[in-house]
Amino acid sequence: LGSETAALSRAGNVQDACGCYYWALRLSDKVGADPPALVRRLGGGLNQRGRLALVAGELRAAEASFRDAFAAFSHASDPVNAALVLVNHATVCRSRARSKQRARSSCRSATLQALVAAGAAVLEEVPSAEEVEQLAEAARQQRRAVDAIRPRSPE
Repeated sequence: LGSETAALSRAGNVQDACGCYYWALRLSDKVGADPPALVRRLGGGLNQRGRLALVAGELRAAEASFRDAFAAFSHASDPVNAALVLVNHATVCRSRARSKQRARSSCRSATLQALVAAGAAVLEEVPSAEEVEQLAEAARQQRRAVDAIRPRSPE
């Protein structure tokens, strides 16, 4: 419980910091603050919020935070931090891909387990190679019989 409380506290602090930078930016012309510096700090807070969401497994929230951070760093003409945010965004994409891969694997595993559970009935219904050959020969004989009784067109 202690680590969960600390994580919530960090997330709340980051959210509060982002709100402060946002409002400072909105009021920067009235208080004489440096807008690019505030935008960079806001971008840093958004990036941190995205990282916390990523650790918590909240991929949509992480992706949204990284997009906002990228926009902030791009607006502040800070290509280094913008690139770092793109790396974090790529981590979200990789996590999403791994999650989908795990879901597919789990589905395959469940299907195989169901087949194994019903294995006796399934295996009994599968014809042997000899039976398959007999069925194929019967089909060939039927085709020859049909061809023999089919009227031929004059050529």
